Amino acid sequence: MKLISKIKYFSLFILLFSSSHIQTQAQSYAETVLQFSRLSLNGTARYQGLAGCNVALGGDIASASTNPAGLGFYTKSEISITPGLNIVNTETTFLRNTNKDGRTAPSLGGIGFVIALPSEKKSKWRGGALAINATRINQFPFQFSYQGDNKSTSKTDWYADQARGIRTGDLENLDVGPNFYPVSTSAYYARLINPDLVLSNGNPDPNNTTYFTYVRDANENLFGNINQKGTYRTSGGQTKWSIAYGGNYDDKLFIGMGIGISSLNYSRNKDYAEKVLSNSSILDNYKERDNLKTSGTGVDANFGLMYRPIEFLRVGASITSPTFYNVYETFDLTFDTQYYNSQNVLKTATEPTLPGEYNYSYNSPWRFNAGGSIFIGKYGFFTAEAEYIGYNAMVLRGKNSGDLKADSDFLNRFIKPVWNYRGAFEFRYDIYRLRAGYNYQANPYTLVDNIDRNIHVFTGGIGIRKQTYFLEFALARQSTNSIYQPYVFSASSPYSGKEPIVQIKQVWWSGVITFGLHF
Repeated sequence: MKLISKIKYFSLFILLFSSSHIQTQAQSYAETVLQFSRLSLNGTARYQGLAGCNVALGGDIASASTNPAGLGFYTKSEISITPGLNIVNTETTFLRNTNKDGRTAPSLGGIGFVIALPSEKKSKWRGGALAINATRINQFPFQFSYQGDNKSTSKTDWYADQARGIRTGDLENLDVGPNFYPVSTSAYYARLINPDLVLSNGNPDPNNTTYFTYVRDANENLFGNINQKGTYRTSGGQTKWSIAYGGNYDDKLFIGMGIGISSLNYSRNKDYAEKVLSNSSILDNYKERDNLKTSGTGVDANFGLMYRPIEFLRVGASITSPTFYNVYETFDLTFDTQYYNSQNVLKTATEPTLPGEYNYSYNSPWRFNAGGSIFIGKYGFFTAEAEYIGYNAMVLRGKNSGDLKADSDFLNRFIKPVWNYRGAFEFRYDIYRLRAGYNYQANPYTLVDNIDRNIHVFTGGIGIRKQTYFLEFALARQSTNSIYQPYVFSASSPYSGKEPIVQIKQVWWSGVITFGLHF
């Protein structure tokens, strides 16, 4: 089966199972919470240099949010901060054209402290450590752009498709409020869609339910090619505050638990424009600006243990509960249209939707980690681990009962649990450290096509560790592929299957420095 056909089926799944109570929410809520739950590599330079391996290591403040048992290895208190820089490059293919774009954004990977609490009694219980740490668990510093000439469809066809079945009287807000059909109403007043039926006096028939666009002639053929271009930008991230304790029993068994409070701040801005490459069309060009801001808070808990049966071997495991998020979002959309009036004069129309808002909640997936580390004396170690994430068990709840049931069904039917794998090594020489690792995050979609949605992360790092301070650096290269569609027609549309597709290749470079003090 051809790639475009498989992508089309996948898009139809999203249309069938995603909520439609708000027209300005183009991306389904199922895709949105999956994006928020597929965490990026963050944390200290040591943690990132080792590709996120920590479940069977310990001795790093990252243990507070991964495996709190690792805090049991602390014998000194510590404070640290991790600033960083992200450089994200994208390459898109759209209608046979290639575009390159990207963003550069600073970050604060983490800040926190560990208080060592050794036992003063001579017993097998050696005490432990308490950590309070803020870690950037997810970031969204992305941007891509695309453009090309479309010979088949226009997004105005999609506006007409969305408005089909809606009375013109309702679009003109005669019988319903202006928030009921925000995008279709704005497209109507921006001269992007027009009613098929009119009354004898020339006014639109208020009972009309079908629409046409100015980009097509009486035979439904485009007057000319449609130049389409767009930019898609995201920013923000998720930060997790962890409070965790890890204890040490006889230098063999380490056990810990913690709680996390996460904050979510996310912005998405889409700019889209079309120009009709013909003098026969009343519509000359238009621009669409689509903005979304999302914020939320969530709580979770984690538990972990680590065991050292012999001096050179450590094994560990941890469980992190779902994060229970409450989310609030605001959104708006504006059209700027240039069209020719009956006197062939170029006119401009600007039509915004009224700002909208929505509240919902969701549970991120359970996470299970297990792994082992082999130490080679004082020269370093090798470590590897596996992580199970139950993406398909995520649950969405809308503002009203049943609002997002279709999105939850989509997660259950078309999203699968995955196994992620990580491996790394550290070489030690005196106070110096050299690290390298690989992190593989599997594709959670059940769709089988030629798009490699797996995430591949290669990491490296160096460090200096002394009695009173440490300074470490890590560099990570993450690559993945994805697709984006500016619009997707309903199955009943005559243009169904003719949507343009943006294929995206993304390479994300991130560098962090951790500076810490022992006290």
